[in-house]
Amino acid sequence: MPGTGPIRLGLIGCGTVATREHLPGFRAAGPEAVEVVAFTSRTHGSAERAQLLWGSGTVVDCWQDVLAREDVDAVDIATPPDLHREIAVAAARAGKHVLVEKPMALTFTEAREMGEAARSHHVVLETAEWPRYHGAMRAAGRALRSGRIGELTGIEGYLAHGGPQHWAPDAAWFFDQSRSGGGALMDLGVHAIDGVRAVTGEDATEVAALLYGVVEKVEREADVLFRLASGVPGHLRVSWRAPYENAVNLVAWGTTGQLTVTTAGTRIRCAGGAAVTIPSEPSHNLYADFLAACRGKTDRPPAGEDGQAAMAFVSACYRSAGKHAWVQV
Repeated sequence: MPGTGPIRLGLIGCGTVATREHLPGFRAAGPEAVEVVAFTSRTHGSAERAQLLWGSGTVVDCWQDVLAREDVDAVDIATPPDLHREIAVAAARAGKHVLVEKPMALTFTEAREMGEAARSHHVVLETAEWPRYHGAMRAAGRALRSGRIGELTGIEGYLAHGGPQHWAPDAAWFFDQSRSGGGALMDLGVHAIDGVRAVTGEDATEVAALLYGVVEKVEREADVLFRLASGVPGHLRVSWRAPYENAVNLVAWGTTGQLTVTTAGTRIRCAGGAAVTIPSEPSHNLYADFLAACRGKTDRPPAGEDGQAAMAFVSACYRSAGKHAWVQV
């Protein structure tokens, strides 16, 4: 890996999420931080369009060729989830750092294998989970930890949009359970629980899930009851049926007040008082964070621990729905 130059990145998967989220995120990190040198995708045309959007780099035939290149220090895996484990494990063995789009894998077992490979080969593994980087979520976490609403007594999260067909109409794999791993829970639930974990600093230990609108094992909506490690109860709702885009809401109740978080900001209401808006903290660029981790300049958890925790939660939700019972995470 270069000692002073930019991290040399290979982009594997050049669809909508790569061009709308990942490449802009890396561009914002700056040319001194990253150079995308290789592009590959299921179709050559997608890779060419991504390469033209970036403005430099080379289109290559397959992801194996990306891993074989000596001028690639790290890879960004933005393929459908069914390919994440295979590519990430191979990348770790090739000594490449790995950023992987959420959900981290098809199952928690696959996510754990990815983490083990990263640790064994001493490379960074990070998942593209945005909630913990958002300024409003960061402000909410700080307010909760500082006791602004007293002792936490309950938490609820909501994340919804009109479905993947509205922003990625060509991505039919979302509705193929063998490729996606599931529906709204897999797509949005990983973000919703990441927001809860980021704000509370706790993991869920027990879940009870209900799935709705299931077609070919792919749910359009889900409700999840859960308990945090401290025993605090919680509820998540995720939906692909919302008539609007990216509705995000998290509410935390405490013994002395209530904390409400949206992408627009964070508000606190205490007993007998008006709601007060808390200034958001600066949002962090998760792509810049990944690049810093590749250089050993971050305090982020190693080996994709956030992504693995989200996969453990979602996998438990699917087990619960199948058993119609509470299950341990």
